[in-house]
Amino acid sequence: MLYLAIIIEIAFLIYFSITTKNIAQYNISLILITLIAFPLGISTSILLFREKSLSELLILGFCTGLPLTAGIWGILAYISIPIHPIIYLGSTFFTSIILLLIIKLKYKKILYKKDINYKEICLPIVVFLLGFLWHALMQANNNVSYDCDSQSTVYIETLMKYQGYSAIKPFLSGEVVNITHPPTFHILVVLASIIKNSTMNKECMAITVICGAYFVMAVYLLAYYLSRKNLVIAFFAGILTLNRAYLTTYNDGNTSELFAFVCVTVFLMFLLHAFEEDNWIKSFVTASVAGFVFSHAALSQTEVFQWYLISASFFVITFLATKHKRYKKDYLVIVISMFVCGMCVLPWFLPSLSNFSKESLGRLEDKEATELILSLTYWHSYTILILSMIGLVVLCIERSKIGIFIVTHVLVMSFLIIHWRFLKLIGFEWFLLKPIQGTILGARAYFTSPIKFLWNYTIAWYSLTIAFPVAAAYCLNFFNNCLKKIKIFQYKTNIPLVFIVIGVSFFMYYESKKYIRYPEWLLKSDYETLLWFRKNTSYKDTLILNSPEPISLPNGILFYCSYWVPAVAERRAVNARGLGGEHIPIPLDLTGKIRQLGDAFYNIQSPDVYELLKKNGVTHVFVSALLAGQLLERYLKMPFLELVHYKTVADQGTAFIFKVK
Repeated sequence: MLYLAIIIEIAFLIYFSITTKNIAQYNISLILITLIAFPLGISTSILLFREKSLSELLILGFCTGLPLTAGIWGILAYISIPIHPIIYLGSTFFTSIILLLIIKLKYKKILYKKDINYKEICLPIVVFLLGFLWHALMQANNNVSYDCDSQSTVYIETLMKYQGYSAIKPFLSGEVVNITHPPTFHILVVLASIIKNSTMNKECMAITVICGAYFVMAVYLLAYYLSRKNLVIAFFAGILTLNRAYLTTYNDGNTSELFAFVCVTVFLMFLLHAFEEDNWIKSFVTASVAGFVFSHAALSQTEVFQWYLISASFFVITFLATKHKRYKKDYLVIVISMFVCGMCVLPWFLPSLSNFSKESLGRLEDKEATELILSLTYWHSYTILILSMIGLVVLCIERSKIGIFIVTHVLVMSFLIIHWRFLKLIGFEWFLLKPIQGTILGARAYFTSPIKFLWNYTIAWYSLTIAFPVAAAYCLNFFNNCLKKIKIFQYKTNIPLVFIVIGVSFFMYYESKKYIRYPEWLLKSDYETLLWFRKNTSYKDTLILNSPEPISLPNGILFYCSYWVPAVAERRAVNARGLGGEHIPIPLDLTGKIRQLGDAFYNIQSPDVYELLKKNGVTHVFVSALLAGQLLERYLKMPFLELVHYKTVADQGTAFIFKVK
């Protein structure tokens, strides 16, 4: 049955590769990343978990290879090693060989236990391929990712591809600034794009899909080992990751978040093994690897990392409620994992603090005053919430270490969602609650806060993407065991499970219809024009003048299209999402230049525009089809502009490229 499921999933992948624009590329990227990451994953798994069966080692190697490989690449990028495939691929293969040599020297043989359980291999592969299909089909025919968040992501990756990390020159005039966004997720995309010679934007989409599939498998394995190899719990945990809140995260254009989820899940799995390992040295080595993987949640997406770091600090106390404690060893495991994590994160994190001025750190911001139940039900269905709450009770009763960590995380996140109530109770002078009409993102008001990077609605939204599926799976398994005790099911023990599977199938279908979808924010005429621009210009001597965001349509709708210009064209552009913000802070004089050039885009007839363009090295001007109607006549009259390309698409207008003479 499992073999048949895998064959069907592969058949679907082949079919959709032929009938969609993107899935063939996703498949190629998946094979490439798997071939590159697996050697490090399997060598690490053999070293740490040599006593496991070969089937377990293969799946562990498959799942852990991605975060370990990307982790090494992230460190290399951070210390400004040139981004060259030979250097980066060589580093992981060399590390794999060293680990295998250590195993050979220590144990004389690579493996002793060679028994294979086909269920241990096939079931996680079924879950993995389902996750891959589910993510891939969401953007199977998209030109670009959903929403705007990935615009800055792809632009950062473009700069890294052509200039490295972190010092870059965003303009031809030579100003040097630094990318402050952490590098680990981006380096995966950059290397895949270089190796495949593919467009950065499409490769970012492919790697995001792959990270989504790896996350599903990682949750499966976490639940599998947490439940003492209960296949039912592991299967349901993996499937239930594809819930409304998580799919909305994917559709919101978030990319680096998905890799951070993978890192956190694998960190918890390594931590679980470190707690259970009797050999102190091997336990501490496993804890060190856990800390290394956890650090790359921070070096991929800091918000996801900080939630689990806060929970880890509280777990130091709630750990006392667990069973089978070995105080000295277990606390050393926690300390070692956090120490290794800190050693990897702090060299990046501490300098990044200098990007915030004292005025910025002290400035008050309006944030959503979310209500706990209102916000959770906004992002999660009642079904997953009820199942998760019951499952958390089961985890509390079992009192395993990682089970208590998961419960601790849910409690801490619940507090953070409504922490504004305690600020109000304390009565700080700066605290101000501003009621609003109706609700927004699960909130009925805004409150003022000086605390950065603590957005209540995102905590309610996707901070629970690991905890809820695992807890819900425990609940379903509890129901399954209860139903088995009913007399009519005692001799047909699979019947309750069949009913639960059918119920979960209906639930997943419902969830897939309820997650929030966003538009692509880019016209096809604009997209194809930018692809032409990429093929017919070079990165070295090109700077595009494009419209500032947002573009206001006649009907009053704001269209966020222009920020895709540098991401799709893979060229530097005057107006690029990420410049001047937390991703790429730039000096005030450069901010003034961007604003001045943005004004020139709409006032191309002004007498001093030509000198301004030449002075700042602008080589081309891109006019979106959204703006051609109001701007084209002016542009065609300018003697210093040459029309070099245009693209017309039915019902979407014509986009134009002008060259500055």
